[in-house]
Amino acid sequence: MRTVFQSYALFPHMTVEGNVAFPLKMAKTPRGQIGAKVAEALADVRLTGFGKRYPHELSGGQKQRVAIARALVTHPTVLLLDEPLAALDAKLREEMQIELINLQKEVGITFVYVTHDQTEALALSHRIAVMNAGHVEQEDEPSRIYGFPRTRFVADFIGHCNLLSGPVGANADGIVTRRRRGLGPVRVAAARPRSRQARPGTVALRPEKIRIDAAAPARRRRQPCPRDRRRAPLHGRRDRLHRRHAGRRTRSRRCSRIPRPAAPSSSRSATRSR
Repeated sequence: MRTVFQSYALFPHMTVEGNVAFPLKMAKTPRGQIGAKVAEALADVRLTGFGKRYPHELSGGQKQRVAIARALVTHPTVLLLDEPLAALDAKLREEMQIELINLQKEVGITFVYVTHDQTEALALSHRIAVMNAGHVEQEDEPSRIYGFPRTRFVADFIGHCNLLSGPVGANADGIVTRRRRGLGPVRVAAARPRSRQARPGTVALRPEKIRIDAAAPARRRRQPCPRDRRRAPLHGRRDRLHRRHAGRRTRSRRCSRIPRPAAPSSSRSATRSR
């Protein structure tokens, strides 16, 4: 097993080739084979032609790829990546995620990826283990982790989620009904309905599952909802809407209505590229 660290851990006095060749020299690989193996590892991470550069001449993404090449050059069966993209800016982090997905397919070994970024975990993984206080809360496919969390911690940790607690009113045919003050009965499908009637339970409701209409369809029973609505800052294509009921905040999403450019004002904001 080899490890890729968050801080790159490159030797500053060595070139890219020297850093990648280091584990081969420690393994006493024949000198005549080192050059070809280093060139192959650099080609895997799209760094052909960078071999003579030093770490201070590289960008953050290039340094991380050198660290990955150094870990892969000895062909391990497992690669442990300890938050390898945490030090990168958002755009570069997204590009490196795609690079890692493609690289894993090419080399065909197991990647164990440690991260606190839930979006990153969902995007990169075939299976996810959510840990809390040293033990695994749930280990499953990303879609089931997100759609069918087994514990309140998993539901709250992965993505945005509205947690509605209340006593179980009914439990039949895979449909669990929980009563929530201010909303009335809330009926949800449960993957493994185990809650007994009258026992406390929690419904996990994702913001994208909430539909907001000006009027409820006639065939559906109207559900009371307070009009206290607060709009969060713009998030690209979708807004996050915050509503309050029974003293608690509920989050939902809708397509953004991006306004036309307004006249110049004294208030400005800017993004700085690093």
